[in-house]
Amino acid sequence: MYKKLVLIILFLLIIGLLPVHAERTYFFQCGDRTLWEPVEETYIEGQQEKELGPIRVSRGIGIGWFKAGNAVEILEPVDFGEGIISMSAKVAAQYPEDHFETNMPDARFEIRIDSHDGPIIAYVKPIGTTSWEIMEDAEVEITEEGKNVKGEHTIFIVNRIGTPEEYLEGTIKGSCNFNELEIVTDAEEPTPKPTPEPTETPTKAPTQSPTPSKTPIPDKSNNYSYVIFIIIGAAVVLGAVVAVLLIRKRGK
Repeated sequence: MYKKLVLIILFLLIIGLLPVHAERTYFFQCGDRTLWEPVEETYIEGQQEKELGPIRVSRGIGIGWFKAGNAVEILEPVDFGEGIISMSAKVAAQYPEDHFETNMPDARFEIRIDSHDGPIIAYVKPIGTTSWEIMEDAEVEITEEGKNVKGEHTIFIVNRIGTPEEYLEGTIKGSCNFNELEIVTDAEEPTPKPTPEPTETPTKAPTQSPTPSKTPIPDKSNNYSYVIFIIIGAAVVLGAVVAVLLIRKRGK
């Protein structure tokens, strides 16, 4: 029974009746590419004075000073094709593992498309990793909007760990670095265009001037043979005539 089912599935795959996903993976890691751009519009008045420095992307560490209300744009567009297949993220925070769940249960990162206040396609839950430099997998929840997203869009990551007002009041109990984002979409990898090889211009072979034909020199040896042949013939005829005359003379 199982063998027949396997054969039927293989047959359907071969003739193309069953859909086959064509996956494309996007992997964004802080510092590995110059693709993470802070979105200035999400800063709130007074926030810059309270924090030690503006939001920044630190190579290999993550998005530093990522405070409530801040956002980062990923400059490389993502082709979702027919939808999201999976999404994963890594974060880092110098707190115990259950810190955010215990003290800030609503803390989250929002993954938005098209702008920092565009549709939310996923939520990423922050977790404590005991160090700002230790990355660990975070829980990712894809929204209904995310399940239906199609085509090409720009990604924005917005920090919603508390509110800007709570941050300014000093009542937020911590923040979190965002380090990596991986998105697997139902879109084919683009086929790289082959680099055309330079066509060599054929070099023309130099045209050779025709070699002038030599004027034939008459073969003198043939002329000598012809003269000798005439002399011998004449001698034979003359000898024959002499012989006839001698015979007649004796007969008289």
